[in-house]
Amino acid sequence: PALNALALSPFLHALHKRHPTLTLTAIHDDIILVGPLPEVNAALQWSELFLPEIGAYLQRTKSQLLGHNLQTPRLVNRAILEVNVTRNGIRLYSIPVGTRSYVQ
Repeated sequence: PALNALALSPFLHALHKRHPTLTLTAIHDDIILVGPLPEVNAALQWSELFLPEIGAYLQRTKSQLLGHNLQTPRLVNRAILEVNVTRNGIRLYSIPVGTRSYVQ
């Protein structure tokens, strides 16, 4: 875990500096971005360019986006390809986050 944190640290600092309006949380190699869709999309695109420099890469098919709005899945599927979109909930560090029925 310590080596992983050291390797990702420059990336996380640069990501936060480039996209200060996003809320950024990271534990090990799980990174959470919270913010407007266009900003998240820009951060993902930039990440795909930067991560290979440190020997890492973004796995879009493992990425998830939670959006409660009914239009969110359609917007995301057009704007951010290969990202899983859900309106019900996701697990953040094994903790369910989402609608009441998803969490229960």
